[in-house]
Amino acid sequence: MFEDAETVEFAGQAIVKLAGDSKRIEKTGKIHLVCDLAHEYGFTDDDGNVHDVRALSYVLRRKGYTWLPSIVPSFVRVPLTLMHLTSNKF
Repeated sequence: MFEDAETVEFAGQAIVKLAGDSKRIEKTGKIHLVCDLAHEYGFTDDDGNVHDVRALSYVLRRKGYTWLPSIVPSFVRVPLTLMHLTSNKF
């Protein structure tokens, strides 16, 4: 279950990068995924991965598909609006 999970250090790196950003005030009051911040600031987790939960290949792999994630490019990502609509906030 946790074999592809991100570490606490990964979220910590995001906080450090945000704290050092001169334009951090533009990011206040918004929800940011650690994987999006990792792409923006260019850092990775301890294992060298970004653990992009928005990547379609990641979503397909977590749903149990075996061969389909291998042919979907990693830059194909689920839009944030779709992620918000499928969340449990309603």
